[in-house]
Amino acid sequence: MGDSSELINVGAAELVRQMRAGLATPSGALSACLDRIADREPVVEAWQHLDAEGARHKARALDVVPVVGALHGVPIGIKDIIDTADMPTGLGSTIFQDRYPNEDADAVHLLRAAGAVVVGKTVSTEFAYFTPGKTHNPHDPSRTPGGSSSGSAAAVADRMVPIALATQAAGSTIRPASFCGVWAYKTSFGRWPIRGSLQLYPNLDTLSIYARHVEDLILVDSVLATAGQKALPKLPDSPRIGVFTPPTAHWALADETTLRALDAAAAHLASAGAKIVHARVPDHYEQALTASETVLGYEVVRGMRFVPAVDHVHLSQVMRDVLRGGESISEKQYTAALQLGEDARQAADEMLDQFDFVLAPGAIGEAPVGLGSTGNPIFIRVWNFLHAPSANVPLFRGPAGMPVGIQILCRRGADERLLAGLRWIEQTITVPLQL
Repeated sequence: MGDSSELINVGAAELVRQMRAGLATPSGALSACLDRIADREPVVEAWQHLDAEGARHKARALDVVPVVGALHGVPIGIKDIIDTADMPTGLGSTIFQDRYPNEDADAVHLLRAAGAVVVGKTVSTEFAYFTPGKTHNPHDPSRTPGGSSSGSAAAVADRMVPIALATQAAGSTIRPASFCGVWAYKTSFGRWPIRGSLQLYPNLDTLSIYARHVEDLILVDSVLATAGQKALPKLPDSPRIGVFTPPTAHWALADETTLRALDAAAAHLASAGAKIVHARVPDHYEQALTASETVLGYEVVRGMRFVPAVDHVHLSQVMRDVLRGGESISEKQYTAALQLGEDARQAADEMLDQFDFVLAPGAIGEAPVGLGSTGNPIFIRVWNFLHAPSANVPLFRGPAGMPVGIQILCRRGADERLLAGLRWIEQTITVPLQL
């Protein structure tokens, strides 16, 4: 076997291949990750809780059995709003920092059953909303990693673990992926089991995954897709790719870096044979953005009722303001927003079905300097509201040397097509493009 320290550079699928070939062991992979964490965690602060001894015990047990599970011996981080029975799940809040769930979340159970080794819990913003946790961007510690899945994105970007589980209700997965420079896959609503994860937004909350290689996104989906992962389709020789032209009143928020990333992606994919078509946003786009805010506000008030009133003094001012605003939303407004969402989803399905996939802005630009904000999710939240699968493509670098991502989208339920598109992009753009 080679130098196990090099295993921090290896993705999940490749790790399993090496284990099958006898070139690596679960303990070796874990030791490499733990050494990396020991070296970098004082700077990045991606972890809310580490269980090094528990992970070592699991890895040693896997060392002596045949490689069977799809994730045999793969170290993984779990966002701290997703339950784990053997370590605390604090929900990003001091109120619940000593909370030990009775059982694993369904997704964690499936990941462990496939052989994954849970290293620990990654930092989440407070109740997966906007108040930042302690995590820094691994590329520049003076900048935000994004949120709410801050620790998961930073841990994967910094090679502490090859994959990490996350969630999204608005922009909690795609934005950190863009800022930290990793691949991310946010499933169609309901594709992966969410029981055991904090659900403040029952019509929006969705599980997701970070990785440094597309094949790892595909691998995790094969483990977690409740209806089973279908064979990924073969894209046409000239895939039809939609690119949004300035479509909304919010387009001006995108800085030149994001616009150049979209243009660079379109040009590079066109040179590989893609047919690039300007796409318009679906009907009801602007109304859906407003409706998503209504649903978020209404559902968070009810979702937060498990927090005793006496503990509200420990909530951030941002969270208290959100709850106060949500109290003013009527059931009639909420019901109307849900109906508008369903109308908008049908319109989005029709628009997205015209293409193999669509390119769209993800974040506004490079990660902002400062840790007081996680950035604006304006280009992401509508697509999450529309239940579409989405992903971050991390193949661009901005003028400050920071990662810049673009978002790719498919219609609801077309997750295999999305993953096939990601694989094609990764094979087509083989080195990051400087903007």
